[in-house]
Amino acid sequence: MPSLCAADEVVAIPKATVDEQIPSQISPMPAGLLNVLTREEILALLAFLEAGEDLPEGLSSHGHQQAR
Repeated sequence: MPSLCAADEVVAIPKATVDEQIPSQISPMPAGLLNVLTREEILALLAFLEAGEDLPEGLSSHGHQQAR
C-alpha cells in the first residue's frame, strides 16, 4: 500500500476492478498535528480545507501567509 505521506507516489487502479469502496477508519492527517500548530495556522488550515480547490485570500499555494 502506498504511503499517504508520499505525494509523488501515485497508484492508478482501474475502476472496473474495484469490487467495493469503504471509508477509511484512519485519517490521512498526521497524528498530533494540531498540537504543534498555532491558532492562526489551525484556522488557516481549516479555511483551506473548507475552500476545496479555491484558496482563501492571502494564502499562497503552499498554505503560508503571503507577505504584504
